[in-house]
Amino acid sequence: RTKVASQEKGFELLPFLESLIREHGLAKKVATMKQQVLQLGPSHSETIVEVRLENLTLKQLVDFLRKVESSEVLAKTKSLYIKKNLTNPDLLDSVVEIHNPRLAQI
Repeated sequence: RTKVASQEKGFELLPFLESLIREHGLAKKVATMKQQVLQLGPSHSETIVEVRLENLTLKQLVDFLRKVESSEVLAKTKSLYIKKNLTNPDLLDSVVEIHNPRLAQI
């Protein structure tokens, strides 16, 4: 709870992930990004961003995930789906679900 409460006010998961994607040169690899917010209780919610990446190497995917997990913000990978790309078996397609817990701003 303390970690969640200490998050920077105004932090938004989607813009944070967009900047990481740009930093890692993955902008052209993003097929879709969808954000939703789940209300978990009167004072708790969770922001979820699903990122669908296509035509990337295993190294690109691992580097991106490592950056998410090691960042100062409270963002964690909750779900990861990986498959071989149909047109180029040396590349991967992936769906990553990243979550960020939030406390209601009072």
